[in-house]
Amino acid sequence: MTSASPHEEIAALRLASELPGSTIVRRDSPHLQQGPLTEFLTDEAIVTPILRGETAAGIVYVSGRISGADSLGERDADLVELLAKQIGLVLEKGHLEQSLSQLRDLEQQLTRQAYFDAVTGLANRNFLSDELARLCNEVRVGLSAVYLVDLDDFKTVNDTLGHIAGDSLLAIMADRLVSIVEDSGVVTRIGGDEFAVVVRSIGDAESALLFGQRIIDALSQTTTLHSREIAVSASVGVRLVATTVEIAEDLLRDADLALYTAKSHGKACARLFVTEMRHIAEERLALTAALSTAVERDGFSLVYQPIVELESGKISGAEALVRWRHPERGEVGPTGFLTFAEESGLIVVLGRQILRKALAALRNIGSGPDDSPFYMSVNISPRQLCEPDFAQMVLTLLREFGVPGTRLVLEITGSMVVEDLDRTRSVLQTLGRVGVRFSLDDFGTGYSSLSQLQALPFHQLKIDQSFVRRLALDGESRVVVGAIIHLAHALNLETVAEGIEFTAQRDDLRVLGCRRGQGWLYSKPVPEQALHALLNEPPAGSDGADLNRLSRQREPLGLSK
Repeated sequence: MTSASPHEEIAALRLASELPGSTIVRRDSPHLQQGPLTEFLTDEAIVTPILRGETAAGIVYVSGRISGADSLGERDADLVELLAKQIGLVLEKGHLEQSLSQLRDLEQQLTRQAYFDAVTGLANRNFLSDELARLCNEVRVGLSAVYLVDLDDFKTVNDTLGHIAGDSLLAIMADRLVSIVEDSGVVTRIGGDEFAVVVRSIGDAESALLFGQRIIDALSQTTTLHSREIAVSASVGVRLVATTVEIAEDLLRDADLALYTAKSHGKACARLFVTEMRHIAEERLALTAALSTAVERDGFSLVYQPIVELESGKISGAEALVRWRHPERGEVGPTGFLTFAEESGLIVVLGRQILRKALAALRNIGSGPDDSPFYMSVNISPRQLCEPDFAQMVLTLLREFGVPGTRLVLEITGSMVVEDLDRTRSVLQTLGRVGVRFSLDDFGTGYSSLSQLQALPFHQLKIDQSFVRRLALDGESRVVVGAIIHLAHALNLETVAEGIEFTAQRDDLRVLGCRRGQGWLYSKPVPEQALHALLNEPPAGSDGADLNRLSRQREPLGLSK
């Protein structure tokens, strides 16, 4: 502690008289722009007047975060105001002993709030930052490790059982982490459902991963919560700390990159940071920025792959597939950017653009060959379904383009988890009342397919091309495809097979009872004008030979369907 100069004392008293009470100030605050107090400037601080009776006697100035939150808040301001009042009480009445005791209690409260988490009792992000700084500054003789631990799909627990139950689960998970780490390291909760563990001595990379798996195994054990059995998994990112010079911020960032990799590889696993992850993250950041610009400038186009009646070869519909006209990479297929669009939330705006283009094309097409009904399949993501205005948006676009709902099929991928089944069911039922139909895409490739099929009002199953591709190669795939078709018939659902490339595949599908299909045997995805040309041709034979003559050249890898 240093003594204030006369100029600082005068400035403090003037500031105390100007402030209405405990005030959060920032670097650009007019109160602190001039005068001797500028040396105390920080990005954010709390300034509170000390009053002796009605007279300003000084200020309490607290800079930086003291609560572990992202920024100073009203709760912090209240605590500092309490401190100022206690000092004022000492000055006014001289109750020194009582006030000092209260000040010590307040100091402990502030310290506790600054470095510990109220829900779990663990140290918090501020404590972790100090711990990582100490780790980087000390002399190390062996490997240490920093772990980032994230509970998979924890949001489902909060949404289903409520935040109180969620907090209880976090406390249980914290206890399990502490029991695993014991005296070998430090466990912290750094926010939400994310924990960090610093282990001072880990041995080698293999030992680090094994310890990460121990964490996963412990946290994945079934928990009884509010008389219900709850099972959650965890993903872990690991950053080794060698004897070389390290920067604390790098350790946390790299562990986070490893955690992201673990989650992108199916969750419930541990991944060790490697330098390549930084390059991938930089590419992902650049791609997301370019994607955002493309969405703003409507830099996407659609191509359409015909859906054919397997018996007659007649086109009955088409699937709309998005392409990104990238300024450097050329035409990019959906596998190259849809994941980033989903993660960033851009899929909501992009999905609306895709639906508009598809419905415009559908209006232009009119009916199919021989004036038969022609429908358009459009892929949608679970993120779009979560939007509160999704159903209304679809209904509005149908009216805008004058397209009956019966001509639109919305495809939901079976490998993607629909979190809120009740709400999704309500959305689909609303659209179903105007005739919109729903298809479960890539059926059989994800663990969620059967549960979604049972819970949601589907009209169609699409057999994934991975099964179709192996159809003529092994008997097991034939049994699987046959079972899918049999299941669809039992549930009164249509079937569409994807990725038909050879006549033998088509013949097997017809024998097994599949009604429709799409693939390179019939046509590659083509622009709208080429689709019009195909529809104006006489119906192709069931072998698809006539239909496919417009599209003999293969597309770049990643663009075929």
